[in-house]
Amino acid sequence: LIGKYNITTNSSDHPSGAVLAEIGEEAVGADGAFIAYIGGDAGAVSGGSAFTVRSLNSTSGSGFDYGLDLLTTTIDSYLPLSFGVADIRLLNGETISNATNGVIDMSGAAVLNRIATSSPTTDTTLTAAQSGTTFFIGTAGVDLTLPAIAGTSGVWYRFVVSAAVADTNQTVIAPTAILNGPIDVNSTLVLCTDEATIAFVQTADTAGDWVEVRSNGTKWFVTGQAQAVGGITCS
Repeated sequence: LIGKYNITTNSSDHPSGAVLAEIGEEAVGADGAFIAYIGGDAGAVSGGSAFTVRSLNSTSGSGFDYGLDLLTTTIDSYLPLSFGVADIRLLNGETISNATNGVIDMSGAAVLNRIATSSPTTDTTLTAAQSGTTFFIGTAGVDLTLPAIAGTSGVWYRFVVSAAVADTNQTVIAPTAILNGPIDVNSTLVLCTDEATIAFVQTADTAGDWVEVRSNGTKWFVTGQAQAVGGITCS
């Protein structure tokens, strides 16, 4: 089966593509609209993948917007797209679903072998898209500013001193005084109560000191640990 879509003008809101497959009215028993399978019993059969993507175009700017797109709009009076059980089912039965807008629900434990990291050396304002990033800091005077709190529920960052600095504090700054939570500083709790700045203090910071901040959409909640007396302060 080979299909080619070569239409230069298309205003239709109905399905358009190189190959279309439909499970028709009152049909029962179909495993899917498209099926890829390994056949033959005379010898071993192998293939790269059941479905794959290639590019045979050398014009700059060409390409697909998405590798897989489950987002669609309602057409005419038809029902909106929905899935009976889950958006995607994996080989051993685990599922992936868009439970609510902005939330991905996985039925099994997600095993991630790496996290995003960054090592900023200049003053930077963070974005919600950087949520989950660990920032390794070791540059005197660097200021990292958290994004405006609106729309950040669930956003979090971790800041780790990768190298102690001898002059000028490294800081994490909230646009407003909404930093709250305890930081263990040499076994003594430093309580941040509606503060705007967390400082890794240049006279006492130690490699490995860290702070983590998490947003609930109205405040940033803080935890952290410093090894030396006065290593981290809130103000």
